Amino acid sequence: MGDFGVIADVSSVVVNALTRSLRGLSRVEPPVAELNDLSETVQTPPPKLTVFLYEIAEDPASRNRPPVRSLPPGRRPSASRRWPCCCAT
Repeated sequence: MGDFGVIADVSSVVVNALTRSLRGLSRVEPPVAELNDLSETVQTPPPKLTVFLYEIAEDPASRNRPPVRSLPPGRRPSASRRWPCCCAT
């Protein structure tokens, strides 16, 4: 499993690739990508695309549980659709 060093390396690669790709958007002041944990206000100009990668871990206890879907409050389930009788086999 990767550690913080791997996340830092991947973050740098992503930021460099995005910054190169953003250069074509403007000749005057092209947007840049930057690593930022958003703990402070992002200063502009130039326009910025902030990148924040972090490590997530799987919860072993819920690994084999089926996915659970729920409807937002106040929403009723939609009616099920059936094929017309002439199409049923």
